[in-house]
Amino acid sequence: MRVACNICEDIAGLSYLMVGMPECGTYSRGMSSMPEGACGELRRIYVLDANEVIFGCRAGVTDALRVMDKEGARAILIIATCVTDLIGEDLEGLINEVQPELNARLTYVTLGQFKNFGGASGTWKTAEALGALMKPHVAQPAVKSPVSQPVSPLPPASQPPASQSATARLPEAQPSAISPALQPATPSPATGGSGGGCANALLIEAWHNKNDTVKFPLIVGALEKKGVRIRRLSPGANLDDFLDAPDAAMNLILNAVSQPLAAKMEAAFHTPYAPLHNSFSVAEVDAAYGAIADAFGFNWGGEFDDWRGLAASLESRARSELAGLKYAMLPGVDMPAALAVYLAGFGMEPIIVAIEDFHGEDSGYAKKLKTLGYDPYVCRMMNIDYDVEIVRKLKPDISFGALPDPIDGFLCAEYMGDFFGITGYERTAGILSRIFKLLETGDIGERIDLYGAAPV
Repeated sequence: MRVACNICEDIAGLSYLMVGMPECGTYSRGMSSMPEGACGELRRIYVLDANEVIFGCRAGVTDALRVMDKEGARAILIIATCVTDLIGEDLEGLINEVQPELNARLTYVTLGQFKNFGGASGTWKTAEALGALMKPHVAQPAVKSPVSQPVSPLPPASQPPASQSATARLPEAQPSAISPALQPATPSPATGGSGGGCANALLIEAWHNKNDTVKFPLIVGALEKKGVRIRRLSPGANLDDFLDAPDAAMNLILNAVSQPLAAKMEAAFHTPYAPLHNSFSVAEVDAAYGAIADAFGFNWGGEFDDWRGLAASLESRARSELAGLKYAMLPGVDMPAALAVYLAGFGMEPIIVAIEDFHGEDSGYAKKLKTLGYDPYVCRMMNIDYDVEIVRKLKPDISFGALPDPIDGFLCAEYMGDFFGITGYERTAGILSRIFKLLETGDIGERIDLYGAAPV
C-alpha cells in the first residue's frame, strides 16, 4: 500500500483511489504529502463501512471513481488493501463496467498485507498495473529482441573487444536468459542503421527521495549520445511517458522489479526488452550491449573500454583469489539470488541468503545454484540484531548487506544499495573492487563513483 502510494506520487498526472478500512486511511494520510498534487493529481481514500465489508463495495467505489473523473483525474490507480482481497471484490469487473463512461483511464493493484510481505512485491505489482494504462499503437516497434538473436563469438573476458556492437544473445546457461523476451512479430532493424529510435529505461523505484535526482547507469547516457531517445519510466516521470511507452523500439530493464512490466509490454505490444538488470559478468554485458547496438544499428566504438577493462581485470583476479570463500547475504542486497549465481562462478560458496521478496526469476537462479553444486539456506531476516548472531555461527569469510553497527572480526561489504539500478561493467567492477578492498583492509574504504569515469 505504501509502496503504491509512493510510486503514484512520483508520476505527474497519475491519481489514486485507495480502498480499505479506517486504519488504511489513517496510515495513508500519515505518509502522503498532500491530498492533491501539483499537476492536479487526486489522492483519495474510500473507507468501507460495516455493510460493505460483508456485502461488497462495488457501488460505492464506482461512485467515487465517477466523482474523481468529474474532478479532472486523467488516470486512476485503484489500490486494493486486505479487506477487498478477503471479501473477493471483483475490481477487474468493476473497471470493465465503468471504464466506458469515464474519461480517466483506470487500472488496479491488489496489495493485501497478508500476501505482500515487502516493498519489492508491492513495487513490481504496481509497475505491472501501470502497464494497463498504456495506449496501444498501430505501428509496432520493429526491432529484434536482444536476447533472441544469433550468437556471434565474443572476446574472452580478459581482453577488450575490438567492437562492442557484435550481434549476440546471452548464453542459455546465464541468469539473463532465464526469462527471455519473445520474438517480435516483425523482426527487422529498429532504425536505418545510423542510430536513432526510442528506448524506455525502466527504473521503477518505491523509496526514492523526491528531493534527489534519479541517476541512471552509463548505458543510458551512451545511448543518448548515439542518437537514441530515452524515455525514463522512473520517479519523476509524467503520466504521458507511461501512456506512450509502447511506441518505443525497446525496453531496458534496469532493476528486477521492472521486469514484470517489461514482460507485460512484450506480450501486449510486442515491445522487446533487454534484461540488463541480471547481466553481471563481463561476458553477459558484452552480449547484451552488443545486441542492443546491433538492434539500433550503430557501433559502440570504445565507449565502455575503461570500465570494461577494469571489470575484466577484476574478474581475472577473482577467478584465482576468491575460490573457496564462504559468504552470507544479509538484507540490503539488490537481487541477492542473481548475485549469488554470479559469485558462484568464481567458486564462492553461499551459506545463507536473505531474500526480502521472492521474484519470479529467482526460481531460475535457485536451479542454477544447485546445478553449480550449492544449496544455501534461504530466509527472510526480520530482526537483524538477533539474526546476525545466527549468521556469525555459520562462520562466513565475508558477508554482504546492512548491519546496524560494525562487528569486530565480521567482514561485511555494506552499502550494497549503491548498486540498485546500476547495470553494466561499472556494476561488475564496483562489486568486485568492494570485495577485494574489504578482504585486504577489513573495510570497504571510499566508495567509487559508479556514474563517472572508471577509477585508475
